[in-house]
Amino acid sequence: MANIYHDLKTPITGIKGCVEAVMAGIADTKEKLDKYMNMIYKKADDMDHLIDDLFLFSKLDLKRVPFHFENIDIVDYLTDCVDELRFDPNLNGVKINFLYEANDVTKPLTVVADREQLRCVE
Repeated sequence: MANIYHDLKTPITGIKGCVEAVMAGIADTKEKLDKYMNMIYKKADDMDHLIDDLFLFSKLDLKRVPFHFENIDIVDYLTDCVDELRFDPNLNGVKINFLYEANDVTKPLTVVADREQLRCVE
């Protein structure tokens, strides 16, 4: 439960930081305002997923976990994760890189996984 508490507090802190920045007038251009609004939306979406995770944990206690496997382009998935982390105010000053060299650029690098469960290990 301590991890869930921390994981829920993190996006709330990010949302509050973005709102405080907007209220302080830091978002003085449409581009900056859009950036902060997108971060707020993303953090709220993260909280939604965390609440889903909490529901999943309750199912784990009942030994009933549904998985929905699909082919996922892991390069696209990880690129999206890195892009999302770049705008996280809690990681200000942290440099994040994702490097991938394809042997055959015509074939995506896919994994079979449950997209929602994969989010749990981001």
